[in-house]
Amino acid sequence: MNADRPCRVLMVTQSSHLWSSNRPIYQAMASDPRFEVEVLAVPNRQPGIATTFTFDPELHAGLNKLGIPFVDGYDPDTGHFVDPAELKPDFTFLQTPYDQQRPDLCDIKLLREFSKPIYIPYGLLLFGGALQDFVHPKAFFEQAWRVFAENVYLQAVMQRNTGCPAKKLPISGYVRHDYYLGERAIGDHDARWNRPRTEDSCRVIWNPRWSVHSGDSTFFDHFEALLEFAEREPRLDLVLRPHPLFFQNLQHFFSEKYADVMSRLEIAQQAKILRIDREGDYFELFESSDAMISDGSTLIADYFPAGKPLIITVPSETLNVIGRALHTGCYHAATTADLLEHLQHLLAREDPMQAARLDLNRMISRRCSPARWLRRL
Repeated sequence: MNADRPCRVLMVTQSSHLWSSNRPIYQAMASDPRFEVEVLAVPNRQPGIATTFTFDPELHAGLNKLGIPFVDGYDPDTGHFVDPAELKPDFTFLQTPYDQQRPDLCDIKLLREFSKPIYIPYGLLLFGGALQDFVHPKAFFEQAWRVFAENVYLQAVMQRNTGCPAKKLPISGYVRHDYYLGERAIGDHDARWNRPRTEDSCRVIWNPRWSVHSGDSTFFDHFEALLEFAEREPRLDLVLRPHPLFFQNLQHFFSEKYADVMSRLEIAQQAKILRIDREGDYFELFESSDAMISDGSTLIADYFPAGKPLIITVPSETLNVIGRALHTGCYHAATTADLLEHLQHLLAREDPMQAARLDLNRMISRRCSPARWLRRL
């Protein structure tokens, strides 16, 4: 850090859904006179699906709602992109390790010419196999100044996948948990649900993965049966909160089904059988829910601090050590019949996995302590 002036920090932000991964660090810097922190809002694109850059529809509104000033990094009318070099940062934070999703001016190789690029993982890695290689792109890690690992195990995984030394991969704790555990959004948050809470209602989040085309999303396996169950069971208040790329991928890879699926969801929404939740704080939804169904999203780790039941619809063999450990505190639904049976138990307030889940929660809920974290800069 420069002792003669505040340290200039730029946070390149492309997704409102990922802001909670940086929020505690941003807040610590914004209240510390040693730092000048600026947010650059940029558009993104999904390679293989989109050829042009567009803004996350919730990005500007989300930052404004939080009272976070930002520089608009793109003018769609003129096609002009703001060059991050003009903002003269000492450090640049990136939300994802995927350069192909960001404008060329935000490529980590260019950012490294005038700043020290930093990446905080946007979600706790629960999967093994090929997905570990995907989320740890070697070229990106080599160019980064620091990539923060949540724990010793994931630091070792990063080292193995990228060849980077441990010094480049300091252990930070899980930043998203620091936000959640530090700013619990307590309340009913009725606007996020189909109806106000009642004594016998059971609020359940349904969280399908984005990869509906590759076989590791179970959305189509349970779609019809889950809607029919919700229609028959008035105590169930069901909210569909999928991965941010879910609907885009659904339209791209299943164009022949897309209109029918969306029509079915819209009819269910109008009948208050289900509510589609596309935006807003994940943790408000977690706090006001009673349980979550997920097919392997990183949100499983995010949901654990809520201390509430989780139903996982993917086999444990696809998960890494952390994912398999968390799996032991969750209900497993290998079939639709299993899923509906678990929901019946939850409606009856039966939760035999509670004690195991609380023990695991002590392991996973590690705050990162932002003030201590900043000393690393």
